[in-house]
Amino acid sequence: MSCWILGATQIGAPTSSDTLYMEIRDEKLLSGFGLVYIPIKVYRERDRGNNEYYNPELRYEGLD
Repeated sequence: MSCWILGATQIGAPTSSDTLYMEIRDEKLLSGFGLVYIPIKVYRERDRGNNEYYNPELRYEGLD
């Protein structure tokens, strides 16, 4: 997938990928031995898919 800005050329390393979830809330389990994370906001009809990253057109391998 190319960069999302029309006419721009991405240079460098691939971007991070992200999920469709924007915000979560956490609830403690009744036992007290853990947490449950519940998504409360979700992207709809986003161009970039779930866990999809941008791969640069000009890749630079010198980054740590």
